[in-house]
This record gives sequence, structure tokens and C-alpha cells, in this order.
Amino acid sequence: MRFVFTFLLLFAATFIQAQTLTLSDSLCLPTRSPLLLLRHQTFTAPCDSMYVISASRYKLYQQLHRHINGHRNLHSELISTCEESLQSSQQAYDQLLIQYRDSDQLTKKLIDGTILTLKQVNQTLQHTQASLQEAQQQLEHTKSELRRIHRRQLLRKISIGLGGLGIGAFVGIAAAQ
Repeated sequence: MRFVFTFLLLFAATFIQAQTLTLSDSLCLPTRSPLLLLRHQTFTAPCDSMYVISASRYKLYQQLHRHINGHRNLHSELISTCEESLQSSQQAYDQLLIQYRDSDQLTKKLIDGTILTLKQVNQTLQHTQASLQEAQQQLEHTKSELRRIHRRQLLRKISIGLGGLGIGAFVGIAAAQ
């Protein structure tokens, strides 16, 4: 049984070694053609990193390469497209800059108008406050005058009352004699 197990292990190791490819260092060069690996094949990469792509992706890259090589003017087309895009972007930037400057001037005019209006409102408030203080002083003066007049009238009434009482008492004493 041990013999069969050892034989199977040796057969599997041989089979696996037969399927493992050791790649050469030249495969790491960018000018090297691609290498076709089939299903269940393994390999040891000689480079620090390698990209493995599917067959459909490889065909897509080949078609793209043919298309680019078929259009020699592609570079000039790309450059002209970039220049047109830059020109369009510059025009849009210039328009935005003009709109910004117009908006900025309008905002400054609005701010100046608002400041002028606030100054006028402040002057009106100061004038109103001065008028209110003057009216308050006049009311205080009027109150003190009214108190003085009221006191004078009260004293007059009291003196008239006392005078009448004195006259009445004198007339009463004179009539009693």
C-alpha cells in the first residue's frame, strides 16, 4: 500500500512539474511578444510583477493597436481636439470672469447704496432721539410748573379760607359786643 501511495506521489509531482513553466528573464522586456498559457498551466514569473490578461482582452488590445497604427493622423487629431477643448474652456472662463466682474460691481453698488441708506436711517434715528429727549425735558418742565401752580392755588385757597374764617370770627365777635 505504501508503494502505491509513493508511486502516486511521484507521478503527481512529475505531472505537476511537467505542467509548470519556468519563464526566461527576456519575457520581462516591454518589447517581448506575449506568451500563451493554456488552462491548468502554471508558471514561475522571473519579474517582480507581471500582468496576465484573458484572450478576449488581448484581442481587444490587438484591435486597438491596429486601429491606432492605421490612423497615422490620430496624434494630430488628438492635439487639435485638445486645443479646441482648451479654447472652449478659455472662452467659458472669460465669460464667467466677465459675469463675475459685473456681479462684483453690482454688489459693490448695492453695498454702497445700503451704507448710504443706513447712514440716513442713523441720522433720522439720532434726530428722533434728540426730539424725544427735548419732548421729555419739556414734559418734566411742564410737570414742575403744574405742581408749582397747583401749590400756589392751594396756598391761595387756604389763605382765602383762613381770611374768611378770620373775618367771620371778627364779625362774630363784633356783633356779639
